[in-house]
Amino acid sequence: MTFRSILLTFAFVSALSVPAFAQVPIVRIYEDQSYSPFFHCGPQGTLHEFIVVLHNVDDVVSAVDFSIQYPASMIFLGDQLPDGGYFNNEVILLGSSPTGVAVAWHSCCMTDASQGLVVLRPLIMWTGNCDCAQALVVGGYTPLGKTQPSFVRFADFTEHPALGSASPWIQCSVPVEPTTWGKVKSLYR
Repeated sequence: MTFRSILLTFAFVSALSVPAFAQVPIVRIYEDQSYSPFFHCGPQGTLHEFIVVLHNVDDVVSAVDFSIQYPASMIFLGDQLPDGGYFNNEVILLGSSPTGVAVAWHSCCMTDASQGLVVLRPLIMWTGNCDCAQALVVGGYTPLGKTQPSFVRFADFTEHPALGSASPWIQCSVPVEPTTWGKVKSLYR
């Protein structure tokens, strides 16, 4: 086998695996409607509303469940139902996002899940203790011992797994001081 055939085989296999992974259902939390995966810390005492979105589902969805692990830099205040008038706001909310929440549409479902569904809007207050090592982590519905989110397909009411996500902060200061290369080298002699 030549190097060229090995390289072409690797490229072909890689191309097949990327779209398959890209279509894995995932529940992710965002700072705002721009869907940026990064967060900025807010001033102490201010309120902020996040959005939770279910992505990569090509089926009609009737329910979703998950939990959110909030870092010490924020205090959870409450969960709000998604905007958008989903079937006259016929949405049922069970639990709360820190301990496990289930969101269901009682008359039918979310009809277009392919572009991402806003399923929840958690409200928090910033405490001012923002740390670069923290993240908002989406996990499973803890009252049932789940470790990953899941959703229910409307067509046959079967439950399907989804991935949770961790969203890091980007506005973190890194302490620096002016120095010379000679001073840095002297530290290791």
